[in-house]
Amino acid sequence: MADPVAAPDDALTTGSTGPVFAVLALWFGALALFLAFPPVPPQLLGSTRGPARLAAHALAGPAAVGVVTGLAVGGVLAAVEHASPGGWLGLLAVGALASVAFVALNQALAALLGDVGRALSVLVAVLLVATGVVATVPSGLVALRDVLPVGPALTALTAVVVPGATGGAAGVVALVVWGLVSFAVTTLVVARRRTVRVEQLLRA
Repeated sequence: MADPVAAPDDALTTGSTGPVFAVLALWFGALALFLAFPPVPPQLLGSTRGPARLAAHALAGPAAVGVVTGLAVGGVLAAVEHASPGGWLGLLAVGALASVAFVALNQALAALLGDVGRALSVLVAVLLVATGVVATVPSGLVALRDVLPVGPALTALTAVVVPGATGGAAGVVALVVWGLVSFAVTTLVVARRRTVRVEQLLRA
């Protein structure tokens, strides 16, 4: 009988596919949060606070859950990839940042478009799977993925996991920009809804 061959330790790593599934988990986690939390609680619209503070108040709870989720996903990926101490810190940080950016964008989509926004979020997840797992996909779909926030998140995580991979810093910057833009959109939605609410009250 042939002696069993021991697989090397790096056979247990996931290479470039690990970050894909990590980003997918973070994206679905952010989407699920706004099935449980309203993107803008109706009672906040009657508050005297400014739109930015109201949007931040609505984001705070889901974002806190997102940070925990990002740390958990980053930790799992680091363990599977046998990351160095620096790699652990990088994956935890990028995981938390990506999760918060995803939460902010899903809040904006749900606040602006409702169920249509949630459906678009599901399509983003489908795009991520198609471009990250399927070998033969049109380059246009890959380019579209890279423009969306899942692209920078994938790039940043891959830069930590895969030796020689580049673009991590640019990915982090893009995630910050996506998060800020998403928060700005939610703030505008809150301001618009409060204006409509005041007009309705005046008519009444």
